[in-house]
Amino acid sequence: MILLVDPDTIWKEIFIEKISPPGIEVTHCSLGKRALDVFVKFPISVIVTELDLPDMDGIDLVKTIRLRHELSSLPIVVLSKRQDRFSVENCLNCGVNSYLNKFQSSDRDIALVITGFV
Repeated sequence: MILLVDPDTIWKEIFIEKISPPGIEVTHCSLGKRALDVFVKFPISVIVTELDLPDMDGIDLVKTIRLRHELSSLPIVVLSKRQDRFSVENCLNCGVNSYLNKFQSSDRDIALVITGFV
């Protein structure tokens, strides 16, 4: 199961219809704090998150996930509209497995990266 954390409902639809691997269930959360609750209820195999969340910074979400022992090796892919070097480096230093820009990565490339973690 993929956990998509993104407040943008249009991106949610694009992700589910064009990017997520066939046959793999996608659970969606708009809020980072809600995403942290989902781990208790569902067997998540990969997290795909935006950095710009309404209730917290996506980097803080990544840090919180990495601090939880049972989630420390869970693959995290950042799929964000941010393009600045600081955000990319900060994510990679916090344990993100892959950083993709929503506007510079093709649906196919995003799908290939995510499929590698499912």
